[in-house]
This record gives sequence, C-alpha cells and structure tokens, in this order.
Amino acid sequence: RLSFESAMIHLGGQVLGFSSAASSSASKGESVSDTIRMISCYADICAMRHPKEGAPMVATAVSSIPVINAGDGGHQHPTQTLTDLMNRSDDHPFPERTPESSDDWPVR
Repeated sequence: RLSFESAMIHLGGQVLGFSSAASSSASKGESVSDTIRMISCYADICAMRHPKEGAPMVATAVSSIPVINAGDGGHQHPTQTLTDLMNRSDDHPFPERTPESSDDWPVR
C-alpha cells in the first residue's frame, strides 16, 4: 500500500481509500463489482489488493476508471514486475548509480 500511495503523491495526486475490506461495505456483503462502481464515483484510478484471484479482473470489467492489480490471491504483486522492468530501462528518469555516486543515493 505504501508504495502506491507514495507514487500517487509523487505524481501530484491525492490518496483516499480504506486499508482493508473490514473497513468497507464488503464486510457487509457488498460485491467487488458494487465496490468498484462506488469507488469510481470518488476516484480517477484504483489500486486494488484482494485475497481472491481474479477480483481485480472482475473490477476492471465493470469499472469506469482504470484498476491496478496490486495483488490478488496467488498472483501476489504483479506490479513488482513493472517496477523491475522500469528500474532496468534505459529511459528510467534517475541517473544510473556508479560506485562514485552510490553513497549519495537513498536506498530504494
């Protein structure tokens, strides 16, 4: 959760939401489809972590906003692959670390 919130803030956005299903209407039986429809009324994008495999796919099918799969069941953290690729990309916005500059960089 922290990485997605940090990324949104760094991009100039704001974050709202709930930290677990227990603090949402899902605890009262609201479906994933209904939850994402409600979130779509308040947000421009949704990063979703859900214990059931395929839940983000269900959300994407009915959502009017983009849904980022932040982990679902056995799929764990699919966005980690994107992060790994971005860090290896020649187009990465940060300069490459060198032995001479490594002490100047925060640990990521």
